[in-house]
Amino acid sequence: MEQKINPLISADSRLYRYNQKYAEEYILYTTRRTGYLEMQPGYYLERQNFNSYCISVTVEGNGLLDFDGKEYNVSSGCVTFFNQNTHHVLRNATGEKWSHYYIYFWGPQSHDFFNIFYEKYGAIAKNIDGRLLIDNIVEIHKELTKQVVDAVTISQKIYEMLLFLYRNCASDNNEKNLQPALLAESFIREHYNEKITLDDVAADVNVSKYYLSHIYKKVWGFSPIKHLLVLRFEKALELIQTTDLTISEILSETNFENYHLFIKMCKQRTGATPSALRNKMRKSK
Repeated sequence: MEQKINPLISADSRLYRYNQKYAEEYILYTTRRTGYLEMQPGYYLERQNFNSYCISVTVEGNGLLDFDGKEYNVSSGCVTFFNQNTHHVLRNATGEKWSHYYIYFWGPQSHDFFNIFYEKYGAIAKNIDGRLLIDNIVEIHKELTKQVVDAVTISQKIYEMLLFLYRNCASDNNEKNLQPALLAESFIREHYNEKITLDDVAADVNVSKYYLSHIYKKVWGFSPIKHLLVLRFEKALELIQTTDLTISEILSETNFENYHLFIKMCKQRTGATPSALRNKMRKSK
């Protein structure tokens, strides 16, 4: 990690750093740092190779973000999302404080979510209502201050933020045409552990399964059935970490019917079998 900093911050700032467990790196969205930051005039931060992504919402003042060779003016209401492995500079060149809520995080598909955001907005969006992002950052911050931190709750909050940003990226002049895909995603997320089919999802959103498959892939980048498989896989990995259920019981709980496919996906994601992964997690506690 390379970093240059002039840390002029207000005493009203609230910062928290979290050292995640080894196993959480593979399964969950995890936070590196989070909080509320008031940057005084003259604040300067330059770095790269800082292994995380940053989402922030400015609530007061103005600042500058230099990222990937571009300079962005960040004002009240702006949402930023950028990869902190890439060289970047944050600075307050005004005569007033610059305040924002922020989170540094890492996790599965972080890079994909960032690329979608960056392709549409660059590193900053000025037309997104950031209240949900702020609320989730505050909730994550509260969770981190507890004596026993619930890593799964934190992961869910981060994923909710990423989905919120994704929906904003997917919304355009054809928003009404995209509604079936958005509604179908919610249905799949709610019923992923049930024996649902593409016909069931299409019937719930009142479109043909052929149209749904087409529009779903256009919005989300993969088919409804693949998304269903991924959700079941992610939940199964979560249960490996948080329960003592056997692998067979976990697959039954998540309705993941192909045992050999689960083993293959687990090895691809984590480099280990489910049993080996569980043993690593137990040793890391």
